[in-house]
Amino acid sequence: MKRGNRELDSRRYDLLLRRRVNLTTVYLMPSRTRTKSNVPQNEPLRWNVEVGGRELGLANATLRKALNKSGAIPDEHGCFSTRQLIAAVFGAIDLEKLRTQEQITRKYQLDNAIVEASVVRKDELMKVLGAVADAMTSRIRASELSRHAQDDLLRDIAGIPLSVTDVARRQSRLPARRNGNGDGEQ
Repeated sequence: MKRGNRELDSRRYDLLLRRRVNLTTVYLMPSRTRTKSNVPQNEPLRWNVEVGGRELGLANATLRKALNKSGAIPDEHGCFSTRQLIAAVFGAIDLEKLRTQEQITRKYQLDNAIVEASVVRKDELMKVLGAVADAMTSRIRASELSRHAQDDLLRDIAGIPLSVTDVARRQSRLPARRNGNGDGEQ
């Protein structure tokens, strides 16, 4: 037999008085009964743009723009979930965290590659190769090879910087760099 909350509450009160319990500590403790609310208990909240904007303190146009930018799709009644509103206004924080972790991982990989000496600075390498090429060029010109053979060897040596640049471009995971004047040539 169910009894009303008021009757149970008064019986509990009488019982507590008989036991001389401090009533302030008892009534400050949370009860097991649900508090009254205008929010549905078994369904997630859905928001239209006007109410969502008012709740978040945004103009309707601002919220609508953020929802469109984030790609949020309303339900059949034109309402959005709380998660969609929050993601549209504050961004997808989980994706930002993932992007940050990827950048940190990449930084550590580059730092490790430098420490392990598996990365060589291209400008330093080109200086060394230039000095070697100059020495080889002077020796080739002073040799007894035919003029045609000397020119072939010098042409091969001149192609080394292009080969190094090509290898660096293939090894790079970065997008191809432009020449800086905006015409898109590489």
